[in-house]
Amino acid sequence: MAQTLTERSQPAAQKVSFESGDGFVVANLYLPEGHDPSRRYPAVAVGGSLTSVKEQMGGNYAGELARRGIIALAIDYRNYGESSGAMRQFEEQASKAEDLSAALRYLKKRSDVTGTGILGICTSGGTALYTAAKDPNVGALATVAGFFSDPELVSKMFGGKEGIDSRIAASRQARKRYDENGVIETVFAYMPNDKSAMSPSPSEYYMDQSRGGSVRAWRNEFAVMAWEPWLAFDPFGAGSPCYCTSTRRSLRWCGVP
Repeated sequence: MAQTLTERSQPAAQKVSFESGDGFVVANLYLPEGHDPSRRYPAVAVGGSLTSVKEQMGGNYAGELARRGIIALAIDYRNYGESSGAMRQFEEQASKAEDLSAALRYLKKRSDVTGTGILGICTSGGTALYTAAKDPNVGALATVAGFFSDPELVSKMFGGKEGIDSRIAASRQARKRYDENGVIETVFAYMPNDKSAMSPSPSEYYMDQSRGGSVRAWRNEFAVMAWEPWLAFDPFGAGSPCYCTSTRRSLRWCGVP
């Protein structure tokens, strides 16, 4: 699949929207070629990486699933892309997990759907575990380059207690400013060697203007007030039935550059 993701364009998608929480989610719906509304197909909700939008890797994978006979729905989480939300670029797992559940409910209501599941890419691999812990509509779950954080990994990534404490302090100050005047302070989401960025890794996909970096709807921004909830990201701690101690160590590192 990796070769086709970079060498051919996505099939045509239908833009749809549906309620989620106190707002709405906008998504691109990909139907199998020769879709027959009288038939029933497996259906998958697709979430992309941190800060990504539906036109990036989520749409690529959704398009490929459709080529393989699966109805696929690539979503913009709330606060990103075309979806609702005043706190733009704000990362919060409970909200994202609810958006995936809302996507599954949308798919479940379709007369051409036989069963529903989730494909989580990068951080959405972890988000999908939050959803699976509570939502019986998750009939199947798959991840691509899943990021499965936990307190130990967070400490190693962000400079131990000192680095974590400084980011939490900045997060609370930024949230206070937002509550007082509505201003959203941001840093780069991805920027090689920039220690103030959420991710200072090489981030080739986002830096490449022929790939993810070319998507106009995407903003390379991370809300500073999101540091505190983002540092608390702990998919295995969410209590998902997918948890397995024998695979935890191999899984949690696979999305780390």
